[in-house]
Amino acid sequence: MKAVIYHAFSHKEAEEHDVQELGSQRPGAFVRAFLKQSIPHWSQQDSESHLQRKAVVLEYFTCQKPKQQQKKSKGLTAKQRRDMRLLNINPEQQRYSLFLPLHELWKQYIHDLCNGLKPDTQPQMIQAKHIKANLHGAIISGNFYESICSSGHCYSVAVFCLSSVTWYP
Repeated sequence: MKAVIYHAFSHKEAEEHDVQELGSQRPGAFVRAFLKQSIPHWSQQDSESHLQRKAVVLEYFTCQKPKQQQKKSKGLTAKQRRDMRLLNINPEQQRYSLFLPLHELWKQYIHDLCNGLKPDTQPQMIQAKHIKANLHGAIISGNFYESICSSGHCYSVAVFCLSSVTWYP
């Protein structure tokens, strides 16, 4: 049964089914041309000896490009930053009134963070959320105290307070 399935077409059957007959030389010529093109550094004898074996292993050959090392960008020195005036802010951009809308946005952020700050909300939960909250946009005021002790060592204490937030809408 196996011989019936895997037999070659006769000339008449090939014409009837419009199938081209392959000569015995065509596949061999294709394999030789393919090997010659894909492995150019092999000689004719090497390729013929490999064709006589059962399996031909083709390796993936690529041209090795030299790796270009990227130059590490150097940051600016403090003198260069001062000369370029990167951290200088114009006095007209330092007005208090420019930052009030940002503070209103921050108050809305805190309100949303604590789920509306309802009267039945636990203070411990609010404290935990305030500790982790982002303070960009918050108005922070501070007082600076110095304590004088009898030993002559002075300790400085700074106390900061966040601006008042409307707790109950």
